Amino acid sequence: MRLAAVIIAFALLLVGCGDDDSVATTSATPTTIATTSSPSSTGPPATTSAPATTSAPATTTTTSSPQIPDELADFEVRPVTLEGEPWLVAVADTRELRSRGLMFVTDLGDLDGMLFVFDTPTSGTFWMKNTLIPLDIAFFRTDGTLVGVFEMVPCGDQDPCPTYGPGEDYQYALEAPAGDLVGLDPAAALEGY
Repeated sequence: MRLAAVIIAFALLLVGCGDDDSVATTSATPTTIATTSSPSSTGPPATTSAPATTSAPATTTTTSSPQIPDELADFEVRPVTLEGEPWLVAVADTRELRSRGLMFVTDLGDLDGMLFVFDTPTSGTFWMKNTLIPLDIAFFRTDGTLVGVFEMVPCGDQDPCPTYGPGEDYQYALEAPAGDLVGLDPAAALEGY
């Protein structure tokens, strides 16, 4: 009987220690209190408590946006596939964007290149006027098959600036840093646009 009174008193003491104004900010599993006693024990019951555990905060996975040079902020950025490999490109699909191209750009950031898209097949040529980095250019037909690849070098103050074109109609042109397109398989295909 005395043991039961001690247990009740201990339980009331634990309940009385709570603060009604406290607010829990994390979820926790309840603390377990186990009592053990023996008939010959004269002291208070032994107690053991399991530590309270808090649930871990949910982790969020964020994907960082690709780094795009400020000079290309007006361009749509999208993935395309070349020879089965993904490429992240800025898209020049208007007359104004095609005219600007990669002029004054010194670093492509996370981009693999720039894709020039024409409304209908064209035979126009490209030049490197005001283009600061050496580039390769690959021309593709409407169905995405390769027409030709050229190495282009900045022309600096040279006038007239050399022009580059495949000598036949194409609908897409892909510019990339020098060395990235030279050596494309003649059967290479551009997909995803």
